[in-house]
Amino acid sequence: MLFVDDIVLMYEMRYRLNKKLELWRHTLESRGFKLSKLKTEYLNCEFIGVKGGDGEVSMGGAVISRVEKFKYLGSIMRATEDIDEDIDHCIRVGWQEYYVTRKSL
Repeated sequence: MLFVDDIVLMYEMRYRLNKKLELWRHTLESRGFKLSKLKTEYLNCEFIGVKGGDGEVSMGGAVISRVEKFKYLGSIMRATEDIDEDIDHCIRVGWQEYYVTRKSL
């Protein structure tokens, strides 16, 4: 069994994202993969001054839930420009690794 997690699709306009997401769903399902509509999420970032358009993000007729943040490749991505939480997380991880290394010496 093959699992694929953490794929990111980025578009400035929501309707383009919906089209691409539907293309991905159709392509993967035609090859035997199954996408979880319950685990799929989207993050709407409008901090560069571009509005994504109104409406919902959907896949296969199911509305995809919107989140305000998620973790991707170790970084916390947020809907705003705020990066304080990600910096705090990196500092905590660094200190944890430091203490683990010291204990093993």
